[in-house]
This record gives sequence, C-alpha cells and structure tokens, in this order.
Amino acid sequence: MVPKTRTDWWLQKINNNIANDHKAIAALQQLGYNVITIWECQLKPALVENTLTALVKNILGQAVE
Repeated sequence: MVPKTRTDWWLQKINNNIANDHKAIAALQQLGYNVITIWECQLKPALVENTLTALVKNILGQAVE
C-alpha cells in the first residue's frame, strides 16, 4: 500500500528498492549463492512452522509441497 501523501516519492523509493533487491540477488547468484526470500509476514506465529519447514526442504533440495 502506497501512502496517500508524497505518493510519487514513495513509488520511486519502492521501485528503487525493488531494483536494488534484484541487483543484489543477481550478484549473489553470480557468485554461486542460492537466494531464498522469506517475507516478514511468513514468520508470524501461525505461519512460521510451515515457512521454516519449506526453507529446510528448499535447502536440502527436496520438493516443497
């Protein structure tokens, strides 16, 4: 959700953050890293167990259901 004030500034900031994230991920992958993104909302108590289970399966190269 974009704030109702200074909307243009916020959109530019958000888009720059997204571009920087893509650059950082690409640089890490270029170095041979496997990048896994976990969103803060995925660490809420109701979701954390499933999130961490999926993370472990991803790291171990198992199919995530």
